[in-house]
Amino acid sequence: MSIHTAALQQLYVAYFSRPADPGGLAFWEGAMAAPGASIAQVSAEFARQAEYTKQYAGLDAHGTVNRIYHNLFGRAADDAGLRFWGDQLAAKPAM
Repeated sequence: MSIHTAALQQLYVAYFSRPADPGGLAFWEGAMAAPGASIAQVSAEFARQAEYTKQYAGLDAHGTVNRIYHNLFGRAADDAGLRFWGDQLAAKPAM
């Protein structure tokens, strides 16, 4: 198992509301093995995928944060988390 497998699975759940399929996981593990690759770069690529844009279309930054919180934690973001992450996402949309 790759050192990045857990992080990639978390990204899949956060961005796509599902675990990674074997082919997708293998692809992104390969991308992470490239020199200079980072989880932040992969995260930005996830935000550009059609599956992501379809799920989050029409949501503002705070709506997106709440959806991700539900995907990861099964609940809405608390006020402080919503403000912090909503502001971060609004400042850097391809987070």
